[in-house]
Amino acid sequence: PFLERYAAQLPCLHDGLLPRDASRWPRLAEWYAAMDEVPEYACRVKGDGESWGRVLTMQGYGNAGNAPQTTGYRQSTGAGAVDLWEAYAGHRPHVAPSPAEEAAARIVSNRAAIAADALARKMGAGGHGASKAPYTADQVDEGLRTVVGCLLGDEEGKAGGGGLAASLASHLVGRMCVPRD
Repeated sequence: PFLERYAAQLPCLHDGLLPRDASRWPRLAEWYAAMDEVPEYACRVKGDGESWGRVLTMQGYGNAGNAPQTTGYRQSTGAGAVDLWEAYAGHRPHVAPSPAEEAAARIVSNRAAIAADALARKMGAGGHGASKAPYTADQVDEGLRTVVGCLLGDEEGKAGGGGLAASLASHLVGRMCVPRD
């Protein structure tokens, strides 16, 4: 996991420092490529670039309490991610058949904690804190149901989800992060 963190975070901190650059570090690039092919690693162990990048912007996460200036670099998801997930989930009946369905299952299984967090943080428009909680517990529950429906391909939910579902989705993105070391 440290090398994955480096691959996502070092380019955010230093222009041109790309640990996956095969022309500069061929053996390291070979290791990254080999690990990206292992479904168990790519789907369960490896963090995603967005989350690793987000860690850098949080105060107190290994950066002496000060959020560093970043370059704006974001690591992209590999092109074969769906195939890897299918290989990973194929022989695991407890794992959903797609990443979106797995995310939906996680939201459903953790809905009480997610709703409590959204209400405690006074989630407002865009998922950011507001001076008072603009939604009731029932509204947050309904919004989570819409988010789950969208993850599962509910086109009706995507069209009619409105501000609450978008706000909850933004809140979830802002709250999910790779674990600290």
